[in-house]
Amino acid sequence: MWHTRVLGLDPIARTKELHHYDPDTGAQAVEMVQDVAPIIEDTKGRFNMVDERARWRDGFNHVASVPLAVIDKVRRESGINLLTDKAAMKQFLNDPDNRAFRTRPGRI
Repeated sequence: MWHTRVLGLDPIARTKELHHYDPDTGAQAVEMVQDVAPIIEDTKGRFNMVDERARWRDGFNHVASVPLAVIDKVRRESGINLLTDKAAMKQFLNDPDNRAFRTRPGRI
């Protein structure tokens, strides 16, 4: 029977870090959970407001909002840090499976 306790809360990012422990086996796990619904709703609204024919501006363009829990999951599963690997982040954002995080159409 696993026991769970909260290690930390971030109300701004809406993240919660949980520690799971099984006293019978001694197994432990740390998990980050995040309510991503507000982020996805925000990106959907921003995406729908962009004119698809609008040109990309020079400099910075807000193209996505990726939840921290998703970035952490990619790092744990693949060893890739999306925050430091620009090519991997481009590939991640251009993948149609990750469209929910995009704030504007087009290829990056």
